[in-house]
Amino acid sequence: MLTNEQRALQQVISYIEQGQWEKANLYCQIINPQTLLDPNNTKIFTALKYLFLEKQTSHPWDKIKSQTEIIQELITYLQTHFPQDNFTKESLSFLSDNFNEENNLDFLDNLKHTYNQEKLFQQLLKIISPSFENKDPYHKHFYYQEIFDKLRKFMAFIPHKNDKTLFNLNQMASCHPEFFESNQQAKQKIQEEYYRLSETFKGLNQATKGFKKGQIITIGGYTGLGKTTFVYNLLIDISKTKHQETNKHPNMLVFSYEMTLEENLSRLLAHQTQIPLDIILDKNFEDSNITQHTYTERMKTAKQLFANINLSFSYDKGKNIDYVIDLVYRLYLEQKIEIIVIDHLQITKSTNHLENDRLAID
Repeated sequence: MLTNEQRALQQVISYIEQGQWEKANLYCQIINPQTLLDPNNTKIFTALKYLFLEKQTSHPWDKIKSQTEIIQELITYLQTHFPQDNFTKESLSFLSDNFNEENNLDFLDNLKHTYNQEKLFQQLLKIISPSFENKDPYHKHFYYQEIFDKLRKFMAFIPHKNDKTLFNLNQMASCHPEFFESNQQAKQKIQEEYYRLSETFKGLNQATKGFKKGQIITIGGYTGLGKTTFVYNLLIDISKTKHQETNKHPNMLVFSYEMTLEENLSRLLAHQTQIPLDIILDKNFEDSNITQHTYTERMKTAKQLFANINLSFSYDKGKNIDYVIDLVYRLYLEQKIEIIVIDHLQITKSTNHLENDRLAID
């Protein structure tokens, strides 16, 4: 089993291999080599930092190396400068992906023994501190904006299992062994990545295999075509189907900047109960085949569904896209959100194109 220090060193090599120099530099800033418990790990860390972050190269392409080349160059350096420590390929085998017994990307777990909470917090403050003092009240906004920009960047740099952007085919295959298996467990693993639709949307389901986690989907069209209603119907259907498969409704959030609470609720009820919208609003049963008893029973069923389904709406039109991004990120970290709808994209409107919705969205 790898130690926390070994996992941290693996992470450094991973960033070097991917050419993610900003992340590698930040990670090395946070690690304090003087407090590493194993003296050999201190030498490995110092050597990696010198060879690949501090040492000057004649051309940027010279820094691009495979994991095997990185480890071999590291071994050569260690054997030359620390012959008494007997560094070998075998003693450094934990640095290779082949030794990847577990998830090595838990950032805080890898570093918690090198810093107590106070020291780690001080390091964070140092990294996010603004580049100027807040002396001018007219520039206070920029002062705090820089702090939050740096904090967001710091959070984005924290290693995550989805961080890797450079893969060879063997690494790609190791990420998805379920593609190579023919059993039911492999099928279930693949299906867990999708939100499927019921037979109501049979054609769409066959064409897409459902909606995959992480996808971004844009629906366009002129006003009045029913885009919003269509999306709401999809959300209800996805939630019902997921509940049938897992006995759990997914967490869904809609930023509703076009329709009001009353409009959303009445249209959802009309679709769910199959009662015309004018009857829901006017309560006029004389010219329809809907009786008051039928109306009451269908509404009771819809109300029960609404009590169980995890669908939330945000109606604050005063919030800009930065607020939306921050809220979504927080909910994602808290694992409280799975599907997000923004209705409509004009919230992303650029200040350079306030008069043109099409250019603003682009």
